[in-house]
Amino acid sequence: SRGKVGRFGVGFNAVYHLTDVPSFVSGEHIVYFDPHIINLQCGDGGFRLCFTKGSGKERVRTNPNLFAPYRELFGCDFDKPYKGTLFRLPLRTSAQAATSQISKIVYDDKEVWALFELLRTEIDEMLLFLKNVKHVELHYWPVDSTTSQPLFRCTRTDATSPSRALPAVPRDLSLIKDPNEFSFVTVYTIASELCPAVANTPLAAAIAAAAASEDVPAGGSATGPDGGKTAVQWLVCQGLGQGRALAFARDPSLAKYELSLVPWGGAAVRLAPAPAAPATDMDKPVAAAAVA
Repeated sequence: SRGKVGRFGVGFNAVYHLTDVPSFVSGEHIVYFDPHIINLQCGDGGFRLCFTKGSGKERVRTNPNLFAPYRELFGCDFDKPYKGTLFRLPLRTSAQAATSQISKIVYDDKEVWALFELLRTEIDEMLLFLKNVKHVELHYWPVDSTTSQPLFRCTRTDATSPSRALPAVPRDLSLIKDPNEFSFVTVYTIASELCPAVANTPLAAAIAAAAASEDVPAGGSATGPDGGKTAVQWLVCQGLGQGRALAFARDPSLAKYELSLVPWGGAAVRLAPAPAAPATDMDKPVAAAAVA
């Protein structure tokens, strides 16, 4: 699709940094990947199964271990199609890493919680340029609990025109008469909330470690478990490239390389009231940019 960046399935390969056997449930299908062909004992590199009918429905009954990790998670019961998508990324163990041809990197609980803290500090800027994702939540599901606990939330809202949809770039760029029709300026409000449940999880330690480190990402908020809610406004400019960039994307010769290019760019600046005291580095506007 001309409205997308990248190619179908390519981004998914990033999961192999964490796992050798990723899987997901979506609609009426469950999909397992096993590139080493040693974990699933199915004779190939994975499978896709419709679990609501035929042999797939029978397999739910005869091979329950394949479905157990998903059962009862966020309403998934395998009796009907699941309204959404669930991904499962079992962390690569040291034993798996010893023989893995994908990666030798082992991720333990501490490293994963550090990744969650990194997500928490950067998610506000990640949401600025996404077209379809407007809300992100992180939940923690304790082993002895029947429900998950929310740890933090982040939501992007359009403060200037809440009902307006982002412009859709036509599949055929030659149909575009005026590139300015696909450019816009808006103000986004990014609201973040650190939930009380975080105090009872390793994320609290990860937040404390990040606060004490010099490696806290720029723009991140290394607040403690009682950090509460924050709301920040950003001025965002996005638009379709013109001139040579648009001409290059329209070049018919790109078809033989299976390239679908969209010269889309964006820039954002964080809005803040003038400080009462002399400005410090933390008071200065923070800018972000993205180019597709």
